[in-house]
Amino acid sequence: MAREPETSFRPRINELAERLRLGHLLAANPFTLSGGEKRRLSVATMLATSPDILVLDEPTFGQDAGTWAELVGLLRELVSEGSCVLSVTHDTDFTEALGNRVLEVGPVAAQRGAP
Repeated sequence: MAREPETSFRPRINELAERLRLGHLLAANPFTLSGGEKRRLSVATMLATSPDILVLDEPTFGQDAGTWAELVGLLRELVSEGSCVLSVTHDTDFTEALGNRVLEVGPVAAQRGAP
């Protein structure tokens, strides 16, 4: 598979950066970002390619209400365009806002019948 040039992603990168409040940080070293900024950056890098399947781990952790809502909106758009979003999360509000199906997993010991 041929790799697409960065210029083909630039408009999407700029849009995501602004929507996720990262626009002012585009030239920053990722290691200098806060925890919430790093989380948004990791999600944005995946969203930039408009994937068919997106797997996320706690995508809303450390986000304020506005950024949380924007992230949920972006993911809803992705789903409405036909993509699949799979997320591991403890955020029940996120699950309710985005979830189509929910699989709840308990502690390993409880699954094995241990006390």
